[in-house]
Amino acid sequence: MPKIFKKKGFIFVLVILIIAGAIGGYFWWQSANSKIAIDQAQIFAPEIDLTSAHGGTLEAVYANEGDIVGSQALVARVSGELIKTSSAGEIIKINGGIGRVVNPGETMAILINPAELSVVGQVPENKGLVDIHVGQNAYFTVDAFGSQKFYGTVSEVSPTANTGGIAFQSSNTRQTQNFDVKIRFNHTQYPDFKNGMSARIWIIK
Repeated sequence: MPKIFKKKGFIFVLVILIIAGAIGGYFWWQSANSKIAIDQAQIFAPEIDLTSAHGGTLEAVYANEGDIVGSQALVARVSGELIKTSSAGEIIKINGGIGRVVNPGETMAILINPAELSVVGQVPENKGLVDIHVGQNAYFTVDAFGSQKFYGTVSEVSPTANTGGIAFQSSNTRQTQNFDVKIRFNHTQYPDFKNGMSARIWIIK
């Protein structure tokens, strides 16, 4: 085969590779810019503290961590005071120790409602916060389950930063604030999630 044809063939292949690379790069860029990644996230449900109103001696404990209990379930007895649940849920912490002294207002147990589990992530205000809105689709991974993808919807974007206050500084360096974003999911599809599991979130713009 004449060298000129070999050269043209090489150039043709090179052009094809360049075009393919450009197209692949474009779609990668488009995909990367169509999502907002949140690296710091956690499976979370609001905690309900069960406390002793009067304090005294811990006489009995009737539940264990991990128990699923109904509303008005008996959890502990402190000097005759019955500590009961106000709603159904899962016991995630018990402060036991029969015979110990319990202070008034001390938390005897912590309860969560598994149906209220959601994925909560922290988004810096300059990392796409303005593009996040309630109703957007999202997917997430949970460290305990490797790279498996799970799906949900943005249900809440915090109206205020999750810091305790504002600190103004005289330097040119401005402090970046973080805002909580909550992703709700179908709990019946993902029953193995547990409160406190670490996760990562991707929100579809």
